[in-house]
Amino acid sequence: MVSADSVGNRHGGGRLVEGYWAGMAHHGHVVPVGARPDSRGRIAALCGVLALPGEITGVDRRPVCGWCAEQVHTGHVLLAT
Repeated sequence: MVSADSVGNRHGGGRLVEGYWAGMAHHGHVVPVGARPDSRGRIAALCGVLALPGEITGVDRRPVCGWCAEQVHTGHVLLAT
């Protein structure tokens, strides 16, 4: 597997964020791999939406967050498999 660092360097950018799609609140958001809860126990998506770990689900039929989707489409996020 190719690391996020090497892909980012190959595309002329800096370090890429590795993330995965997850259901949070009313939309699908990208959560960074290895995201840790904040002081109140909530995990942040790339766009800043916060949810408790028990409230985060797998991908479902929710509409996707436009900001998170743009980060994926522009190559700023490497989706983890």
